[in-house]
Amino acid sequence: MAQLTFRRNITRSLVDFHVRKAIEDRSIRGLILNIGAGDQTYAAEIRGAGDRMIAADWPSSPTVNPVGVYCDAHDLPFRTGAFESVLCTEVLEHLADPRRALLEIHRVLKGGGTALLTAPFQYQAHQRPHDFFRFTYDCLELLAAEAGFEDARIYRRGESLAVALNSFKVFTRRIGSNVLVRLVGLAEKSYVRWYAARSLRIPLAHDAMALGYTVIATKREDRPPEPTH
Repeated sequence: MAQLTFRRNITRSLVDFHVRKAIEDRSIRGLILNIGAGDQTYAAEIRGAGDRMIAADWPSSPTVNPVGVYCDAHDLPFRTGAFESVLCTEVLEHLADPRRALLEIHRVLKGGGTALLTAPFQYQAHQRPHDFFRFTYDCLELLAAEAGFEDARIYRRGESLAVALNSFKVFTRRIGSNVLVRLVGLAEKSYVRWYAARSLRIPLAHDAMALGYTVIATKREDRPPEPTH
């Protein structure tokens, strides 16, 4: 069973949990395109489940790890319906046109295929000058529908306490307090260990804060044309 374990920070820990859970419950399966996967994240889990992954990253990616295909996420060099699943974690905010990228993700999926997307909301600027957008729950719901997805399930990652801890971490680094940096690091680990699983069950109506969201969306099944009479 997928476990919530600490990995770098609260955001990455929750992203990893959602991805590994999707691999485990077979929401993500088959031939998988991982967009922005220069570090080969999740390759071992995908191979362990008997599936295959193609790692794609942008041509100017600074990664030193193996990349299967260098390409632009706005114009994927794959045929329509090439993949059973697509992963795109913490990439949409770095794209000049996320709507176009979602249309491309939808295009390269087979009918009945699944996309797992993650995007930040209340999170600091990073990888500048290529950090363009933040996404609300309603924005992601709209973008998924506009791209043609159905049955889009959206999960919040981190609530008000997680946002506060992350903000305090940014502050402690700014003022250069090594003691406070270590303390907030311990607080993040404690959050993931003791509270993160509970936080995922809090309705958005009860706590409107979020570090980000995870979207699991399905492409409509290909259906044969209705017979004519």
